[in-house]
Amino acid sequence: MNTSHLRQGALGLAVAAALAVSSVAVEGQSSVRVGADLGWGDDFGLAVGGRLTADIDAFENDDSMLKSLRGIGQFLYSLEPFEGCDRCDLWEINLNGALPFRLSNSAADFYAGGGLNIARFDFPDGFANRGFDDTDLGLNVIGGLNFDLGTLSSFAEVKVGLGGSDQVFIGGGVMFGN
Repeated sequence: MNTSHLRQGALGLAVAAALAVSSVAVEGQSSVRVGADLGWGDDFGLAVGGRLTADIDAFENDDSMLKSLRGIGQFLYSLEPFEGCDRCDLWEINLNGALPFRLSNSAADFYAGGGLNIARFDFPDGFANRGFDDTDLGLNVIGGLNFDLGTLSSFAEVKVGLGGSDQVFIGGGVMFGN
């Protein structure tokens, strides 16, 4: 595991989180949640990560569904990037916007949206007869389900990467906050 790249990814997520929290604070909105992800991607294999969500009331006077925009920042780190490569690193940062669709009389809501994907691949010298690293930028399409349980919630999500990590990722996790 290359800790330098892991630190870079964590720093990127921290910057994204700070931007999300500051935009929420400017708008006077206080619904911010942090949590943990676990999932599987057809490129990444098993991955773990962190997530920050914030309800962004960017269109206060708008009665459309855009009034309830949710910002989602996510960092994922692959635990098994490639068989036989113990020192390979794969990680990604996702910055998405989603529109929630509340189910009536339910603690659950669906959401759908999209955003940016920054994927980092690092393979040491000697892997596949050469070493290389690459950072790719792509787009995401996401959809999921949130289960709101007060200060604790859980989620399940499907993310399709178009460029960047270019994979289907199925995951879930828990979130803490109000």
